[in-house]
Amino acid sequence: MDIVTRTLGLPQDVTVNAVARDKDSAAIDAAFGFDGAAARSSISSLMPTAWGARGGYTATFEHGVLDATSTMGFDGKQTGTVTAYTAEGSGSWICRRPTSTPR
Repeated sequence: MDIVTRTLGLPQDVTVNAVARDKDSAAIDAAFGFDGAAARSSISSLMPTAWGARGGYTATFEHGVLDATSTMGFDGKQTGTVTAYTAEGSGSWICRRPTSTPR
C-alpha cells in the first residue's frame, strides 16, 4: 500500500475485512476511497505453505486502471506484476527480486 498512498495521499474512506484461521494464517482485504480514485488491496496466507503468500492492489482512475499482484513462494522467492489498462490498451511489467547482489 505504500505506493498507493505515496501516489494518492491518505484515503478519504477505508473499508477493511479480515479473517484469521489461527495466529499464523489470515487474510485481509481493504478498499480505499480517494478524491477521483479508488484502490483495493488484499493479502492472504490462508493457503497451504507450498502456495506461499499472495497479494495485490487495483487502483482505478478517471482514464485507466493499475493492477498489481505479488507472490512469495514457500522458498522465499518473490515476484510481482504491475499492469496498466487504458482505452488504448494495456501493458505489464514483471518485477522479480534479484537472485544475487549486484557488484
